[in-house]
Amino acid sequence: MRLSASIPLTQEQVFSQPKGKHGPKPGVPALRYRDPFFGVAWSGRGRAPSCIKGQPREQFLIQA
Repeated sequence: MRLSASIPLTQEQVFSQPKGKHGPKPGVPALRYRDPFFGVAWSGRGRAPSCIKGQPREQFLIQA
């Protein structure tokens, strides 16, 4: 007896695309920090730029 015949699954259940949060997130994060001397902007995500790294971030905050 074939295994596929003993399990009651439809083709849609077997070959459907996964549903969930896959792939890149839409949109670009807003910029939160800017170095006035170099003009480097940073969203606060990922690695900090070398001109901002190691310094208090409050001085680089973009005032909205």
